[in-house]
Amino acid sequence: MLSPSVEGQEREKGSGVYMRRVSYFTLGCRLNASESEGVMRDLVALGYRVVPFGKACEIVFLQTCTVTAQADASCRNVIRRAKRDHPEALLVVSGCFAEVQRDEIRASLEIDLLIRAEEKEKSARLIDKLYRERGTVSFEGEKTQSIGEAATSKFRTRAFVKIHDGCNYFCAYCIVPHARGRVRSTEIAEVIVSVRRELAAGVKEVVLTGVNIGEYRSGDGGRLRLSDVVREVLTLKHEGLRRLRLSSIEPNTVSDALLEVLKGEETFLPHFHLPLQSASDHVLSLMGRRYRFQDYERVVAKILNFFPDAGIGCDLIAGFPGEEEEHFEEAIKRVSELPIHFFHLFPFSPRPGTKAFEMIDQRYKHVHKRIADERVKRLSVLAEEKLLKFAEKMQGRVVPVLFEGKGNRGYTPNYLEVECDADADIDVVNANEILDVRLREFDLERRVFRADRIDPGICH
Repeated sequence: MLSPSVEGQEREKGSGVYMRRVSYFTLGCRLNASESEGVMRDLVALGYRVVPFGKACEIVFLQTCTVTAQADASCRNVIRRAKRDHPEALLVVSGCFAEVQRDEIRASLEIDLLIRAEEKEKSARLIDKLYRERGTVSFEGEKTQSIGEAATSKFRTRAFVKIHDGCNYFCAYCIVPHARGRVRSTEIAEVIVSVRRELAAGVKEVVLTGVNIGEYRSGDGGRLRLSDVVREVLTLKHEGLRRLRLSSIEPNTVSDALLEVLKGEETFLPHFHLPLQSASDHVLSLMGRRYRFQDYERVVAKILNFFPDAGIGCDLIAGFPGEEEEHFEEAIKRVSELPIHFFHLFPFSPRPGTKAFEMIDQRYKHVHKRIADERVKRLSVLAEEKLLKFAEKMQGRVVPVLFEGKGNRGYTPNYLEVECDADADIDVVNANEILDVRLREFDLERRVFRADRIDPGICH
């Protein structure tokens, strides 16, 4: 193992100070990305330098996911790869896979520190303590109800600000409540501090994120809701907030109060990701979802009444235990008639510890993987048709796009990805700029709109 002194570290040129390098890799959702960035921000404040994943470093931090069996396999592979490529570095794992599969990780994967869900707020301090002492840091930590801050503009064009963690729903297929615990919400004052920090760093787009943001509750007796958070954040448009998005929100939590707050706000980006999971009421009941298809349909109609050009996305699971052929046929017909545009599709993945795992064979036969995969393929064809139809509706429109990276790609307000030609005078100078473009041609294979810049001299 690396010496706790200066061996293997990089001397900062001319300073006489030895830098401690950390690299990181995130698997899974936007919330995971937000939390990883928060840890990196805190480590930078402690004197560490973040380097690209795969580069020489003293510490490797892995943020893990356990939403499916495939996600678990990916986590194992990344942990093994990190250990193989950085045998002398400290290997730290956090996230949902680390929480749910901690016994397996301790027994069979060589790591130096596993950070539990209740320890996340202290991640940087635990890592720093281990690095300095090169000793053992307990797997168990003090529990806290504070969920901390998890956003940093240094690593992304848009900033993810975590406002909520945990879930009390315990849907039959979902392991997340076991991984992240019960609901906790960030006080609005803390959210505002986080957003202001991002704006001061030059960020123009903020995404409010969490496990189940529609269940946000804070203040005395939990009287403050998501609509209250959004209302306060929108007041910051006079301090540089140009674009505000919401991350995934459960359909049963989209309130009239929230839509009223968002209505007419040019700062708000009309993209709603509403997890559906199934369009069969029979399957929704088995899943333990808190709505039925007609409820979902009404929410979509309500959103489009407020925001006619809104981009609407959904999650769908195929092959859930008890999903017979007639249930799937009913579901795909219903989905074909819904005005939704973006799809995340999954074959059912049995997760030990969930109700659905116990349902298999006890109450319902497991749907064969081949059948589930075939259903996903049929949904994929439908998804392409729906996306293309949405793109055709938007073709020829002039829309503002926040450009990212080297400046020639970005997203419309309703979350269509856009690419301007390399010779369109959009270069690194324009990264993180909002420019008007005309949507010219949609490339379905790449799922990108080719666009023309309207006026290189006009920035929003």
